Amino acid sequence: MEKQMISVGKILKTHGIKGELKVLPLTDDPDKRFQPGSTFYIKTNEEKLTEYTIEKSKPYKKNTILLKFLNVDSIDDAENLSGTYLTIPEKEIAPLEEGRFYIFQIVGLRVYEENGEYLGKIIEVQQTGSNDVYIIKKDSGKELLIPALKEVVKKIDLDNKTMIVHLLPGLR
Repeated sequence: MEKQMISVGKILKTHGIKGELKVLPLTDDPDKRFQPGSTFYIKTNEEKLTEYTIEKSKPYKKNTILLKFLNVDSIDDAENLSGTYLTIPEKEIAPLEEGRFYIFQIVGLRVYEENGEYLGKIIEVQQTGSNDVYIIKKDSGKELLIPALKEVVKKIDLDNKTMIVHLLPGLR
């Protein structure tokens, strides 16, 4: 099994009595990702990854999807999956154009200012609509908010797990 599993959806709750589930997509292309025949891995209570294949799916309310897995045919079967995440192996994610990154690649990066000063580690990415905001936890425990703008983020090095930034006035 692939070492790094990526969450692409969260099962919110059951829907009806025939094993359907309400899912919140955590992907930019849910129509493509949640097609019948698509396979996902879900970590069960025993911390074991179990494979599930979509039998049918359709868009639902408030940016959610209703789906039914093969062999999940009752509300009891479906309830066991509520609150879990649909994951795929990292090797199955779609490649991005150069200079673009997935959130899971950004979280955990060590952030340095251009002069070499260590600022902290990215603990979260907030998606605000206009641009993402990186939340950096400093060694002091305080948080620093950095906008994901070209004027601020100068270099992202995934191999070394670092980000170099130029802090504009007012960002400290």
